[in-house]
Amino acid sequence: MLGLFKNVAKLALAATFLSGAASAQTLQILSAEGDPNSVAAIKWAAAEFKKTHPTVDIEYQTVSFTEIGQKIIAATAAGSPPDIVHLDDFGTSVLSAQGMLEPADDVVDSIGRSDYFPIPLKAVTFNGKAWGVPFSNGFNVLWYRKDLYEKNGLKPPKTWAELLANVKKLHGNLPDVGQMYGIALALNNSNHTNDTIQNFMWSNGASVLDKDGKLAIDSPEAVEAYKYMAELFKYAPPGVAQYGNLEVMNAFATGKVAHTNYPARIVLQIIRTNPKLADSVGVVLTPKGPSAKARYASTLYTKAWGFPKGAKNLAVAKEFVKFLETGEREVRWLNAVPVHYWPPRKSTAASAAYNGNEIIQSGLGKMTAQFIVSDALPAAQPQLTEAGSVNTQSFKILQAHVLAKMMQKVVLGNIAVDKAVGDAVADSKQLLSR
Repeated sequence: MLGLFKNVAKLALAATFLSGAASAQTLQILSAEGDPNSVAAIKWAAAEFKKTHPTVDIEYQTVSFTEIGQKIIAATAAGSPPDIVHLDDFGTSVLSAQGMLEPADDVVDSIGRSDYFPIPLKAVTFNGKAWGVPFSNGFNVLWYRKDLYEKNGLKPPKTWAELLANVKKLHGNLPDVGQMYGIALALNNSNHTNDTIQNFMWSNGASVLDKDGKLAIDSPEAVEAYKYMAELFKYAPPGVAQYGNLEVMNAFATGKVAHTNYPARIVLQIIRTNPKLADSVGVVLTPKGPSAKARYASTLYTKAWGFPKGAKNLAVAKEFVKFLETGEREVRWLNAVPVHYWPPRKSTAASAAYNGNEIIQSGLGKMTAQFIVSDALPAAQPQLTEAGSVNTQSFKILQAHVLAKMMQKVVLGNIAVDKAVGDAVADSKQLLSR
């Protein structure tokens, strides 16, 4: 959702996804989840819903997260928004601030507000109202090669210094392993690069904006984080300039690197593509930096269903989301991407139906699920509430990939950190003035 307002000139063209006549009882769902298992789960739920709502048809369209915001804006401006949209916490906050969403409190209350984990529900709450119905949580955390740690007498890192030492130790031509790179981190012009940098900023007590809403990307704690990451990048694989979401995940899943910062979708990727690696993986929170403000934090990705203002079938749309987010339908949807799609509700997370999935029951799945409950969820941090409350202004900086561009200058352009930060500050001030 960081690309929500990019390519504004293309918004009129984006409205064409709604071309063609649609009946009053055709629910149109726009989603960024196109995994075949997810598509199958939503189509099954739609068929089940139709058994009790025979006049309702459901159309499920998938687009990228870069496109989805553009299409919501364009379709709403054209007076033909989809009925249900797949949002993250960025989207719920920014679109609600723009007056483009209907409140979702009635659906949340109907499902059971007290059953939701507090942090994910807070992530989609803005100005006292819930603007989305959470359907999953994801967490950005640090993965490491547990088997190589054991062979080399290493301990899971709790500090930056420990992580850097371990990265150096596991970089190079290792005995009985061959070529290994210390760490894979994103460096292309993408959301994932921004997310990773922001996560390391938090681990040293820094933020994009401070609690008063003032620009803070040049704070001593933030600059220290950039310098530390520049050191980590020395131990990344060749071609890291092109690394984004998929490249980072695959570098670790294929056994190419010893560490990476990534959500739990990597669990499914390892089991699907390289199951022999599954018992050799460990996970921790991003280690703390040396600042007195340092803290553990895992980037929280809360996904939710939202209801665009002006949609023609609002009542039926809310009925379907309630149906989808309860009972067997919710479990099937979550288990389309098991573990990575962590339940937003406490009762579901504890249920035998959810936990019976074979991926969750695997050794890697169980280990990750336990870690989410004990570490990742308590340390979860929505990106727009990094300083304590929602501030949609930081979205302007993040969606423009200011952090990614700054790190590219340092790592690829050999530009001094202070100079790169100065450029980023100038860019950010211009963005905030708009």
